[in-house]
Amino acid sequence: MRKKEFGMLLLITSLTVACSKQSINKNRKIEPRIVFQDSFSTNQGWITGTQDGVSYGFNNGKYEIKINKEGWLSWAYAPYSNSINFNYSIRADCVFQLDDNSKMAMGGFIFNYIDNNNCSIAAITNNGYCRIFQVKNGTINNTTNWISTPSINILAGSINKLEILQRTSNAELLINGEPATSLSIGRINSNVKVGLLAWTEKGAYFTPIVTSFDNFILSATQ
Repeated sequence: MRKKEFGMLLLITSLTVACSKQSINKNRKIEPRIVFQDSFSTNQGWITGTQDGVSYGFNNGKYEIKINKEGWLSWAYAPYSNSINFNYSIRADCVFQLDDNSKMAMGGFIFNYIDNNNCSIAAITNNGYCRIFQVKNGTINNTTNWISTPSINILAGSINKLEILQRTSNAELLINGEPATSLSIGRINSNVKVGLLAWTEKGAYFTPIVTSFDNFILSATQ
């Protein structure tokens, strides 16, 4: 597990705020095949403890990432290490706990991870925005804009059910069952990693956060 500051401007001016099924014909559905799942009742191999001032652990049947650093992105890989040579989806429930809910924090998925300089990220904010971006050779060169969506529950402590669908050449983010945004990203067939992430803002938008996750599912899809 590694942490990294991407050094990108994430200020959003407005602070005012499953499983996927694919039809073959009218009578038949293809169900995703679950390859790893975790309700966090026990530790199946997720990182725990404190690194660089960021804490990882379990609390009341949920996995938590606690950050008290400005502009800091941190993630935890799912303990699944086989080759991912199929279209896949990642699902999880996400809850934000902010010291000051009028400020901003982000949470979501890291996927297609090869190393710190080559990965993809999908995130939502506590004030109703979402984004997908891809990092190649240390540079963000493929990204959506931050998009405001009513699909995000912005009430403090609300659960947001997140899903990223990585198909052959496209990644799509669903929030509480509703398609929110997508980005052209080619699937990588290798021992890439997938996992969960939390993210704080900088300056006037910063507040310490605890991002909690539950019901993590990695599935093979058609």
